[in-house]
Amino acid sequence: MTTNKDHIYRFRIKGSISPMEFNSFLQKRTTDVIIEQAREVDLPVANLVLLDNQPDLPLGDTLVITLGSHFTGELKSSVLKREEEYKIAQELEREQLRLRREEEAAEALRFNESLSIPVLWTPDIKIVMSGLQLHSNGSGFKKNTVYHVKLLEDLNDGRLKRQRGEFLCSKEKGALDYINVDDNHLIEKKVTCKACLKVALRFK
Repeated sequence: MTTNKDHIYRFRIKGSISPMEFNSFLQKRTTDVIIEQAREVDLPVANLVLLDNQPDLPLGDTLVITLGSHFTGELKSSVLKREEEYKIAQELEREQLRLRREEEAAEALRFNESLSIPVLWTPDIKIVMSGLQLHSNGSGFKKNTVYHVKLLEDLNDGRLKRQRGEFLCSKEKGALDYINVDDNHLIEKKVTCKACLKVALRFK
């Protein structure tokens, strides 16, 4: 039978193994051995024999023996290859996430600048109790949190009067006034509060 470098070899125990020896192997779960026989592997705790339907082991290679529901083995080169591929995939995923966040932040900045609000302001959230509960992240955020316009200067426009720190849509205070929220995180957020956006239309 031909050998597949990525093959997972399955073994049975030849003879017996004491509970104490078995438990000692359980502490490590895996061990590396040099392949010296085509059909058997000698471990300090037991002698393993390939199942009849398994291909021969490649002599001289290193085998990683793992104990799960039964003993299995995989070539060390295959394990290292898979770990390297996983590392590369993780790095690629992080880079894609970074680029996606940069695109979202740029789009948010373009949209927010289009609002033409005549005083300095920043995106902010309203703290909600469910965002401060035991099973939340404690930030005051919810999954459906909307982002408001929080004024950094007083605003007086006819009947619309707001003080510094209040929202454009109401006189409530933002999260930045109460909890430790990363300013940069909020600056990158697109305003989504419908009430704030409706009020902002008067400045177009």
